[in-house]
Order: sequence, then structure tokens, then C-alpha cells
Amino acid sequence: MDIQKAFKRPFLDAQKFIIGALLNILPIINFFSFGYVLKAAKMTLNKQDGLPEWDNWGDLFLQGLLSIAILIVYTIPVAIIAGIIAISSGLSLLTVQSFDMNMFAALGTTAIVAVVLLLILWYVIPSAILAYVQENRFGAAFEFKNVFSKAFNSNYFVAWIVGVAISLVLGGVANLIPVVGFVFVAAANFASAMIMFTLIGETYNA
Repeated sequence: MDIQKAFKRPFLDAQKFIIGALLNILPIINFFSFGYVLKAAKMTLNKQDGLPEWDNWGDLFLQGLLSIAILIVYTIPVAIIAGIIAISSGLSLLTVQSFDMNMFAALGTTAIVAVVLLLILWYVIPSAILAYVQENRFGAAFEFKNVFSKAFNSNYFVAWIVGVAISLVLGGVANLIPVVGFVFVAAANFASAMIMFTLIGETYNA
């Protein structure tokens, strides 16, 4: 895993970066930019460096759209579990007459469970998306044995941690910019996604 190379990658071509950043500003339109990120990830999986061209716009949009669909499908069971836990905790609170420390502990446990589930989701999603990208088949994202075996190994974990750290730093800096900060946030998100999928892509088939 070459962190320096991954960090530099979004900025290798200023024109390509600006296109991705601008497209990333608007919802729906940003499917194009994420499709481009996945096109770059495909190159990484094939051991190719550099940046792809901005072409085959229909394919870019479709890949971005399907990646969001993968995210939604993975989110549904997590949302259901978190909802059941929250409802159960709420019903329990309605049956008691006064608050005590046990109730606060129960609420805290509910919050912790929800956060853990979200972190697991956030961690696994890149593996599912890369499975789709590698095989160019939507169903590959839901072949859970392969998705989880790719995700739960040390190389993937380190790449994910580094990618998240870089994303937080870039996003934090972009949010400090006044007035037109939303443009820089979109640019930071585009760059962060490119870096994250480059890092994980380098380790995905290791």
C-alpha cells in the first residue's frame, strides 16, 4: 500500500480533478463523480496507475447509481436492527415510574450498539462496492462470504483506517473555508473517495 501515491492520485490532473469536484456538488449529478472514482478503482484492481478519462458518461452514472443502491441495501438491515433496539428501549422507559441509573445505562447501551452497527456498515461497504466493480456484476456485492473475507483482514483494515483519517482531515479543513466552503467540501469528498478506494483497491486482492 503506497499512501503517498494514493494521496497524490486525485490531483495528478487538475482538469480531471476540477470536473469531479464540480460534479460532486449536486445530488444525483454526483453519481457521475462517484462513478469516475469507481472507474479509477477498477484500474487499481488491475494494477494500473494514473487517472481514467472522463468518458462513457452513461456508464459513470450507472456505476454511481448502483453503488448507492448497494449502500441502501446494506443499510436496511442495520436500520431495522437499530430501530428495533430503539423501540424496545423506548417501550421499556414507558413502563417505569421514574428514571434511575439503570435506565440511563440502557439508553447508553442502545446508543453504543447503534454506533457499532454503523461502524461495521461503514467498514464493509467499500468491500461490497469493490466486489461489484471487480466483477462488473451487481450481485457480487451481496456474496457475503467473499465481501466479508476481503474486508476482515489486516491489509484492508489498515487501508480503511488510513483512508478514514485522510477523509476526516480533508473534510475538516474544507469545512473551515467560509462562504464557498461547500465547493471545497465537495472537492474534499471527491478526493477522499478517490484516495480511500485507491488504498483499499491496492490491498483488495493481496
